Amino acid sequence: MLKKVLLGIAGLILLLVVVSFLLPSKVHVERSIVINAPAAKIFPEVNSLQKWPAWDPWSKKDPNIQDSYTGPESGVGNTNTWKSDHKEVGSGSQTITESVPNETIKSKMLFGDAGEEYGEAIGFFNFASEGENTKVTWGMDMDLGMNPMARYFGLMMDGTIGKDFEQGLDNLKAHVESMPDEAPAVAEASSVDSLKATPISH
Repeated sequence: MLKKVLLGIAGLILLLVVVSFLLPSKVHVERSIVINAPAAKIFPEVNSLQKWPAWDPWSKKDPNIQDSYTGPESGVGNTNTWKSDHKEVGSGSQTITESVPNETIKSKMLFGDAGEEYGEAIGFFNFASEGENTKVTWGMDMDLGMNPMARYFGLMMDGTIGKDFEQGLDNLKAHVESMPDEAPAVAEASSVDSLKATPISH
């Protein structure tokens, strides 16, 4: 009886491994939202990882998350390394690898502690003007390789990561739309105007 049980378990494991190779090896997740603001107002809030805690979903889940930043304060090379004991946040790092003002941002994301990463993904933001509004798309692409467990996990990523993206975009929309518009610069009187105001005696 014990031998039959062990053979049954071994057969089930083998079946799961075989099935895993039929599952997609790549994951694509993306969500979009329309924000009542021009891309020029939204872009800086995403292009600097230091500004993410104001709207990203993971900082809301774990207020005790530990963030550290290296590289420039925005754009290519801007890096955030985070640590969290929250099971839905975990640890990892993100580095901006491409930044086209008001159009697109791409980043490399590593999940897991430094030196023990268990996954790599490419994140992206696209900004498309729609009249006075902007459609913001947040997405992620990930190659799961040949890892059977990773491929099963990949089936759930659209539902789990997708919800985080939706919440993050909602937060970003509320954050940006609550920001005051920049006041127009007040033109100073030119030296020519000053001269005109000064009577000239002959």
